[in-house]
Amino acid sequence: MGLFSDRVSPCQGRDPLENMVSLYRVSIEVNMEKSKLENIDFILPVCRKLANIFKLKIVKEDFAKLDPCGATVFLALRESHLALHTWPEYNSAYFDILSSKIIGKRDVSSAKKFLEDAGFINIHIDLTSF
Repeated sequence: MGLFSDRVSPCQGRDPLENMVSLYRVSIEVNMEKSKLENIDFILPVCRKLANIFKLKIVKEDFAKLDPCGATVFLALRESHLALHTWPEYNSAYFDILSSKIIGKRDVSSAKKFLEDAGFINIHIDLTSF
C-alpha cells in the first residue's frame, strides 16, 4: 500500500486538464558548519519549521544519514514534498520544496529570516511557479 493508496483521486472520470493546478517550487541553497549539517537532531526540526512557515501539512517524514557524511531528509506533505540534501564536506545544503498550495514572497522572506536566525549563511532562495 502506498502513502495515498486509501484515497480516491478527485480526477477519476474527469478530463485531467480540467483539474490542473499551479505548482510552486522553492529552491534554497545554504551554507552551514559541517557538524550541524550531519546532525539529524538539528536538520529535521529545521525542515519541519520550513513546512510550518509555508503552511504545509506533514503527513510522513523520513531521513537517512549517509556514509561517510551527509544526510537526506524527506517530508511527504499533503500538498507535495520537502526534501533536504546536505554535503557537509562542502558546508552546504539544498532544500527543495514543491507545493500545490500558494507560496508567496512574504513566506519566502519569513523562511530566509528563520534560516538566518538558525545560523545558515549564504542563503539563496528561488521561488518559481508553473
